[in-house]
Amino acid sequence: MSRIRRFQKDYGKGETWSCANCIFCCKSSDKNLEGSNDRYREGIDGNREGGDKHPKGSVSIFKRFKYNAANSTNRRALSSQLRTAVSACAEPEHLRNLLLRGADVNCIDPLGYSPLLLALSASGSERLLQTTEMLCEFGANVNYSNDVLFGDTPIHFAAVCNNYELIELLFRHKANIHARNHAGYTPLHVAAQNGNEASVTALFLCGADINSTENYCWYTPLHLAVIGQFETVVKALVLYGAKIKQSDSCNLTPIDRCQSRKIRNILIGALHPECLNLESSCLRVIRGIVRRVTGIYGFDNLPLPITLRRKLKLMQ
Repeated sequence: MSRIRRFQKDYGKGETWSCANCIFCCKSSDKNLEGSNDRYREGIDGNREGGDKHPKGSVSIFKRFKYNAANSTNRRALSSQLRTAVSACAEPEHLRNLLLRGADVNCIDPLGYSPLLLALSASGSERLLQTTEMLCEFGANVNYSNDVLFGDTPIHFAAVCNNYELIELLFRHKANIHARNHAGYTPLHVAAQNGNEASVTALFLCGADINSTENYCWYTPLHLAVIGQFETVVKALVLYGAKIKQSDSCNLTPIDRCQSRKIRNILIGALHPECLNLESSCLRVIRGIVRRVTGIYGFDNLPLPITLRRKLKLMQ
């Protein structure tokens, strides 16, 4: 017996059953759904009495599924608007309205960026601190790491911003200051690599390991600061107790990696203060003699002779 004839037998020959009356078909409308509820209630009652017209509770399950699907679609739309608003540095009040309406504070985009990561990516925004604080209040995951590019966590992004208050805010919300990205960099490595003295100070005061090494080249934050020639960061790291003699995977110390005379003097002065004073005295005497005898231009930039430099190195 065909499907249409079977339904005609159940509901009477005078009534025709078409696709528009079927609630499980994609062509059905809400109006037809309401009209079909009475028939299915009869079927449910018949099922309770031993009948087998329709599955028990099928209408209520379908209506609940339709309601949940509508809510899910609405929440995805709100979450997409939230990510767009955060990327555009919208006002915090606008973001709050989206979150109160049901946007997911931990939704991610195709690259794995959550709203908190997107907010911290806009490091030049004037509303950065307010936006970050509001997202944290709504339950943003401060240790989320699903960035398919580098694996950075929010505190890695904050280390780039060079904002002391921002790092302190994330630390208060239980951010992991020892977290590592795909390269094994901690937030302190990122701060030193970018020459951000305020971030280095904030991370050190929060308890970051000043001598931690990354996974591949075994660089410490001091290695990265020396390679980048960030004088103020080098001074801060030396002051906080960074090891000057710690070697990387090539058995090179920060002094060996140094290409700046000023930074090299800072490192040598922290390691051997007496050698730094002796070298400075020798430079001052030699440059004074050259100035008096020859008077050539640029005498104040003359380096030490190689033989004298070797003797000073042996004394170290």
